This record gives sequence, structure tokens and C-alpha cells, in this order.
Amino acid sequence: MLTKASIIKKKQHSVLMFYKMKFSTKMTMRRHMGIHQGDKPFKCPHCHYCARLKASLIQHLRVHTGEKPYKCSQCSYASIDRSSLRRHLRTHTQEKPYCCQYCPYSSIQKKSLDLHSRRHHTGESFPCHLCQYSTPDRQLLVRHKRKHHTAASCSDNQ
Repeated sequence: MLTKASIIKKKQHSVLMFYKMKFSTKMTMRRHMGIHQGDKPFKCPHCHYCARLKASLIQHLRVHTGEKPYKCSQCSYASIDRSSLRRHLRTHTQEKPYCCQYCPYSSIQKKSLDLHSRRHHTGESFPCHLCQYSTPDRQLLVRHKRKHHTAASCSDNQ
């Protein structure tokens, strides 16, 4: 077994980094180290997307080709990845594995439960740092910023 400590003694900002994780091969360790180093060597030829893993790029390319190899056996749904199909299948089985700890709410996917909790129980929100807008839904904040705080819309709104 290889350990990061046995292979990596790298200075970064004058701090030595030592790790005690174990890896079965050098390749596994290199793949893991890419997380910390921000390496994204696999680039999409159609857009600016870059990936750390080749499998991620292959899955992303399906966005451009329209290929959806994961098909539901009960309806016409198809997806580019297995996890989306697995989540979709819960709509047929009514399985809702994510349960609220404060009330009887349950959901098919974790992000729906997280949004429910922020909206109804914790009061957590994502504030816009450019105006007074705040929302419990991270995607709504992204959409808000794109709509109201891009260079083009800022010149229109001033």
C-alpha cells in the first residue's frame, strides 16, 4: 500500500503537506491528488467545460450529442447518467428515502429535503452580496445574479 506521506513531501506556501491516506496503486493516489491540485486535464471540444476524470468528460459530451443511454423501463424517460435514472425510478416506486427530522416531509432527492429544511425549519438562506435579495434556494440566487447583476443588465438598471 502506498501512502501520501511516503510519496508526497511537497511545499506549498512554505508548509509541508503530509497525508496518511492509503491507496492501492499509484494511479489511484494520482487521481485523488487531482482533487487537491485542481487538475482538470480533460477538455470539452464544444464548450469551456473541463473535467478531472475522463468518465466525467464522456458523460458531459452527451449534453452536446443528445445521447441518453440510461432508459426507464416503465416510461419514456432517459438520461445521460445512471444516478439520474435511479432518482427518476423513485417516482414510479414512490420511494422517498430523504426524511425531514422536524416534520413528516420526505423526498426523492436530498437537495429537495435540504431546500425544504431551509425554507420551513432552519431559516438558512443564500443572500445576494450586491443587493438585498435572499433565497433558500442556491439555484435561484444564481439565476437572480445572472438576471440582475451581469454587466449588460447592470448598465440597464442604473
